[in-house]
Amino acid sequence: MQADRDDRTLGFRDPGAFARLRGVLTAAGFTEQGVASALEVDKLRSVSRAGSADSSCGGPAEGTPLDTLIRLFLIGVPVEAASCRKAIDPMTLEDWIAAGCARRSKRGSVAGAVQLLPYQELWLASDRPTRSPRGCPWIT
Repeated sequence: MQADRDDRTLGFRDPGAFARLRGVLTAAGFTEQGVASALEVDKLRSVSRAGSADSSCGGPAEGTPLDTLIRLFLIGVPVEAASCRKAIDPMTLEDWIAAGCARRSKRGSVAGAVQLLPYQELWLASDRPTRSPRGCPWIT
């Protein structure tokens, strides 16, 4: 185990929060089809081949809740706290931070603490992969 790693499980204190999380992701279109369409690709690669990309990947700018969630959980770039709050409404940013989904970043922005990959009707959560200098490795 790495000394700098938090050894806690991703989760909410309130079991009902998982249903609200699903509702937030679904309402934003953060689904396999919705993300592929937003990124203008045919499909997303499997989570075993997924990786993080730098901001030169050409992902969406902050705007819609879907754009914000893609930046947070797939591309791995911080977003403004206000954009994050809008994207996850009616849930709170504080709940997402406590659950291990997000973390505060430099200058008050918010970063995804995990990678969330939509797969069929599920969301697969994993540790953030190391950054790839070659763009968006999850896009085929």
